[in-house]
Amino acid sequence: MFLVLLLLGSCNNNVLDLDHSKILKIISSPDKKIDAVLIATTGGATVADGNKVYILLSGKKITEHDHPILVADYTRNLDIIWRANKRLNIKYDDARIFQFTNFWKSEELDNWNYIVEIDLENNSMSKEFKPAEKRPL
Repeated sequence: MFLVLLLLGSCNNNVLDLDHSKILKIISSPDKKIDAVLIATTGGATVADGNKVYILLSGKKITEHDHPILVADYTRNLDIIWRANKRLNIKYDDARIFQFTNFWKSEELDNWNYIVEIDLENNSMSKEFKPAEKRPL
């Protein structure tokens, strides 16, 4: 029973394992109220390496209570860019996206009224998913 729970727990894409993650980029919104954070995750022997994107209050560190706005693997040329105070753009050439939300808000910032719009931009010429390294799904 314990082994089953351990295996199920290790497959949760929402939990950030700080021991197997690396911050690639942190950028503040133009108004400096929030930060977008791009994380690289190490999948290990049976899971592909991946990426997560978080939006956090400015200067805040990621905790187990924070949820990623993007979870993906097999990414190529993944980048985050603020287009305006409340508009984040996530660009990529290739990605297998497991989770994405197109908005973010927090009770701690203007009582849920500061709403960030999040855009996904696929920059590949073919718009077709072609991971460089294919592994069984």
